[in-house]
Amino acid sequence: MSTDADKDPACPNVSGNSARDGELVGRSEGTPEKKKHKGPRKVSFPPDEDQLVTQYFEPANPWQDVPATTREQLAAEYLDSCRRHGTEPIASVLQQIQELPENAIGGSVRAPRLLLSQCLLLGAAAVDALEAVLRKTQFRRIEIDHSAIDDEGAEALFDMIEYYESATMVSIKGPRDFAIRGWQAASRMIKKSAELQELQVVGSPVGAMSLPALSRALRPHSCRLRALSLTRTQLCGEPLRGLLIALKSNSSIRELRLGDNGLDPSDAVQIASLLRMNTRVQLLDLSNNQIMDQGLAHIADALADQTSQTPPPEPLSPHHCGAVGFEGRGLAFLVLWNNQLTRNCAHHLGRAVRMSNSLCMLNIGRNAIGTAGVAALCDGGGGALASLGLQGARLGPESAAILPKLLQTHALQVRNISAVV
Repeated sequence: MSTDADKDPACPNVSGNSARDGELVGRSEGTPEKKKHKGPRKVSFPPDEDQLVTQYFEPANPWQDVPATTREQLAAEYLDSCRRHGTEPIASVLQQIQELPENAIGGSVRAPRLLLSQCLLLGAAAVDALEAVLRKTQFRRIEIDHSAIDDEGAEALFDMIEYYESATMVSIKGPRDFAIRGWQAASRMIKKSAELQELQVVGSPVGAMSLPALSRALRPHSCRLRALSLTRTQLCGEPLRGLLIALKSNSSIRELRLGDNGLDPSDAVQIASLLRMNTRVQLLDLSNNQIMDQGLAHIADALADQTSQTPPPEPLSPHHCGAVGFEGRGLAFLVLWNNQLTRNCAHHLGRAVRMSNSLCMLNIGRNAIGTAGVAALCDGGGGALASLGLQGARLGPESAAILPKLLQTHALQVRNISAVV
């Protein structure tokens, strides 16, 4: 018997070097592939900085080659768009298409307005169907009036308004179903639109979570918005403070309307701080709040501080307010209608009128100012006041002797004073 098996006890099917070369166990025939080593990577730029950008393209202009379209064709395109998006056409939109001026279709001039009243704009489909209209017609005003619109609908609508420059004024009235996503889209619309000049929100809270998105759009110096109206939006306290902080660095807003928001004297402190920091706001409407005498004191101090920061204006005529121009500095129009003011604010009113060289219109109607408050406006003289509203100011019979002096002191016109005696 051969003794080879004793000499080589290993199994004939197992390599003798398997223990030594364990990395080859289980590998198919052939030697293992060697790992490829790549050389070091590097990035280089041309030595001449002018060669970094070789070509650039202007953004697409959606109004460059708009074909001529009639009202009937536009209505047919809107109906076809509704079919493609699987949504019902809005009857009021079809009616407004039939009333469009012919020269407004194609973007040569703006149509007066597009009213979306009591419409169902839930989801993106109903709004996407409107693109057939917005891509061929621009409007001065687009009004969303008591319409059901959610985040998807708001995003689609505001994005289209921004892209097509569809409106110079957007108005949102009544309850809304959109929240932070919708307001973020509105923020992008404000920041990117070159034609939008006014935003109006009426009759529904903006929300503490959504307001920062709006505030961020107002902060940049590139903001082009001229008028901001937030009426009956429950904007007071900390949310108001955040908005006013953003407006302190804004250089475009000329008109700020904050009526019916429950503002109190502590809110007036924040408004006064805005007036000190931003002298480009020319109209401030605080109607139907609770500023009261204490709040008026802070605003009067701010108007006096504005005078020390801005040069005196050109001489005013009785028929013209020189601060109306966009480049004027200092508050020119102040509306304090129905703010629970009393005769105790008389000296604050007098100081505001005397010290401000820009305030040319003051409305203090529907307040218990009384004759004493009007008399305070006659003391001293000076200032730029050209128009005064006193309707419902609870003037007594003795005010008949004071009003002529008031007219003479400030060169007011009788038709600019509305008083209930």
